[in-house]
Amino acid sequence: MIIIKGSNIIKEYGSKMSKTQVIKGINLTIESGEFVSVVGPSGSGKTTLLYLLSGLEPYTDGSIELFGKELNTYADSDTANLRQTKIGFVSQSYNLIENLNVYENVLISFIIAGKKDKSKVDKALEMVGMLDYKDLYPNQISGGMQQRVSIARALVNDPEIIFADEPTGNLDHNNGLQIMEILKQLNRNYHKTIILVTHNEDLLFYGTRTIRLNDGLIIQDVETLK
Repeated sequence: MIIIKGSNIIKEYGSKMSKTQVIKGINLTIESGEFVSVVGPSGSGKTTLLYLLSGLEPYTDGSIELFGKELNTYADSDTANLRQTKIGFVSQSYNLIENLNVYENVLISFIIAGKKDKSKVDKALEMVGMLDYKDLYPNQISGGMQQRVSIARALVNDPEIIFADEPTGNLDHNNGLQIMEILKQLNRNYHKTIILVTHNEDLLFYGTRTIRLNDGLIIQDVETLK
């Protein structure tokens, strides 16, 4: 089932007198259950594309359908509900609240979504191997562990899609591989659709498909070789 469909997506920045086109007419479809790695050099537009597909940033022209509905037609309340229930976002920065412990950092996302079954917070932490550390604070755990907590926070409301923007960018090699293994297992065992932005070519084999960008255009879209 197609859950994202983009047609002639264009994104421009700047004023009428001085516009910079970052995304230059991209067409793509993403099906439920895929693990798509978006790769390209700095400035190729990969992070911008991720933000457009997830609804975090508006596009200038073209069309993006998310879960069968044109993103530009979503009301603000619908977009907020979408982020709380159907999509999760993991960034390069962990964005944890320093004065909240691990459990509370995940719980806050759960509360904002209006959920009540707090056992799901423990379940999300268990899925990323952080349940035993739930009483610790961000300054008491490593960067890799903090990123696991941010993944649990993205998971706690059981989203269909996880958007991940350079999730290993601030981690050393071994911790980065552990994060990628978690994402792979979420895709394979829990059927989460993963859309990952990375500059690291060594991480591509974790996914099922690679989209390669250059200068705002898709120059390659292939299944990942296993």
